[in-house]
Amino acid sequence: MPGTVVFRGKQPSKKGRRGSFVVGVVTSDCVTLGRDAAIARILKAWGYGANRTMLPEKVARVIGFIEGDQWYPAKPMLDATAIRWATEEWKPLLFPPRDATLEGHPAVEWWVNFAVVENTPPQLTRAQLIVMPDGSTKLIETPIVDLVKR
Repeated sequence: MPGTVVFRGKQPSKKGRRGSFVVGVVTSDCVTLGRDAAIARILKAWGYGANRTMLPEKVARVIGFIEGDQWYPAKPMLDATAIRWATEEWKPLLFPPRDATLEGHPAVEWWVNFAVVENTPPQLTRAQLIVMPDGSTKLIETPIVDLVKR
């Protein structure tokens, strides 16, 4: 997206605690803050929808970058090498970013690693971004532990 900056920044706490993260998009005329608003702005700039104007890897890279929550950043898993270390129980569930159709609408699916604490097991979550006909989106995040139990 020429002329656009997608960012994730850390906000310090006024009470001396660890602070939190904020995500957004900056263009020449506007700053958009918040995950859902940033996702909508990015997809609109791409013209993304039923015509799928971007590869799933690019969608996962950009949207996955801002996907985390206010406490922990997220890291999208963009190719098979990112999942090679997975346990035998998890491997059948993992895949690189891919196009999908969910609830009858165009979608992109990928895996995200929420880096909570160093030297602890990964906190993997499947992300499914569904694009509705009106351009609105629905982001479904499902932890891998919930999928393994099924």
